[in-house]
Amino acid sequence: WHARARAAVYTVGAILTLAAYGVVVGVFVKGAASTEGTSPPLFAWLDLALGLLLMALGARALINRKQQPKSRGTSTDAGPRLGRWFALGVVMMLTNVSTLVLFLPAVKAIVIADDPLADKVVVVAILMVITTMVTWVPLGASVVFRARADEMLTKLNAFITRHQKVIGGVVGIGFGVYLIVKAARGG
Repeated sequence: WHARARAAVYTVGAILTLAAYGVVVGVFVKGAASTEGTSPPLFAWLDLALGLLLMALGARALINRKQQPKSRGTSTDAGPRLGRWFALGVVMMLTNVSTLVLFLPAVKAIVIADDPLADKVVVVAILMVITTMVTWVPLGASVVFRARADEMLTKLNAFITRHQKVIGGVVGIGFGVYLIVKAARGG
């Protein structure tokens, strides 16, 4: 049960951190947009900078494809240590540059959209679900499929580990191009 409890608090830590980022960016964007009346030029520059950063991260991932991922040690099940796993979820999300560079422009676009607040809340909730899938899907699989979860998650881990550079590179470059085009059109 320790593994599931650890995964659950890790997931909560990551989700709460991402939500906090979203709130901070939302408040900043709302304040900046309301003083200007439209999308300020700063937003286009931010899109451009984030797009270039994503393209650089994507290119780096594709160029360094031959590098083997670091091996993770095996867990010694010495108690749940839930506080440690919650903190790890928080720290991992705080430092997950590629996720944040994808998430924050989406929050900005949602906040400045001329849609009702209820619609924005639904879209942000969907964005949170999609963005945090890597934390809650394995946890959900371990709860729903119990006995078969280890085998399924081991295969999924092997696939992602084998292809993580290509996946990261393609996603980074794709969204980077999108943000750069968006910036060129004025945000």
